[in-house]
Amino acid sequence: MTRKFVLIASAAALLAPLPSFAAEQPADRDAADMARVAETMRNPAAQAAMGDAMAAMMGALLDMPAAPFLKAAQAADTAAGKPRKPAPPVRDGARLRDLAGAGAADAPRQVGRAVPVMMGGMAGMTEAMGKMLPQLREMGARMGEAMGQAQATPATSAPRNAPAEPAAGTAEAPAT
Repeated sequence: MTRKFVLIASAAALLAPLPSFAAEQPADRDAADMARVAETMRNPAAQAAMGDAMAAMMGALLDMPAAPFLKAAQAADTAAGKPRKPAPPVRDGARLRDLAGAGAADAPRQVGRAVPVMMGGMAGMTEAMGKMLPQLREMGARMGEAMGQAQATPATSAPRNAPAEPAAGTAEAPAT
């Protein structure tokens, strides 16, 4: 359980800033830029620094008060239409570390060790994406054209999964 938590938290912490990073970059990022990013992610000093930062973040996360975190999780589930039964009450002052179990004490160290490995994998993926940019741009252009054509073409029939319209002058059967 703790190992799964560590891996999920590590991946989330590493990936969380990527959308804003991507949004700050020009749309026409070229393969050379991607290669530089991959080189940075392979840099042992950068990996160690990120591992240390993520380990510190994991420690801070585990030291958060548990009750507000559990209430926020409950609210998020409810907002997503997946309400679950209320979390059991936790003692005053309980931290997430207390709920995570015996392995929680080692979680920051595990995260710190996992991050450099993940960064190495991400470097390989980034490099591969850089090499694929011409094909990805071409695919994006084709998809854009297809979407434009689809929007310009009026719908001639209802989607296959749409309910049938009742015939004019007939009453709809009541829903059961």
